[in-house]
Amino acid sequence: MNRFYDDWHASELDTQVICSEKTDGGYWITTAESNFYVKGGGMDSDTGTLNGYPVLDVRQKADHVSHLITEDVSGSVHLSVDLYTRELHAEIHSAQHLLCGYINKHHNARTIAFFNDEHEEGAEMGFTFLNEEILRDVEEACNRYIEEDLPIRIVYPTREEASHFVLPENWNTMNCARCGSEISTTICAPASMCRALGICA
Repeated sequence: MNRFYDDWHASELDTQVICSEKTDGGYWITTAESNFYVKGGGMDSDTGTLNGYPVLDVRQKADHVSHLITEDVSGSVHLSVDLYTRELHAEIHSAQHLLCGYINKHHNARTIAFFNDEHEEGAEMGFTFLNEEILRDVEEACNRYIEEDLPIRIVYPTREEASHFVLPENWNTMNCARCGSEISTTICAPASMCRALGICA
């Protein structure tokens, strides 16, 4: 787990280049550490700069993160994440967890997928029946939780510890893990819960 993922405010980082690979689109710069989030868990990658060069893409490379930029660099480098974009992604991602968690628990519809990128945001839910009354209930309930401004508690439970958080099987397990970044005040299940149980990748 990237130690920077627990703090979405961690936007600046000084680190070292450990590898540079030339490609048609520029150079993949792999660093010893990175505060850039790599696309996954329904959330898009961070944007920002590396030594002032725009980061065009990021990817996971074994235990490190590679950043695509137009120029080659080496030695000590500075990474800067665009906090406006990260906050937007985190707010949307947190809202999706709230929405999916409530629907999973109260309307027995499992989360099939959710996503957010520069084009669209959404969630696909496995409803067998849906009407205006259900939609109104979900909207009103989620707004109530948002108004309560509940905090997120980040934990890394063992598989056994995580099993205590899972709802009975006939409720359709609440699939709400910290797969990406979340805003610091909203409703969400503990971090890595679903990963520990093998529910989500």
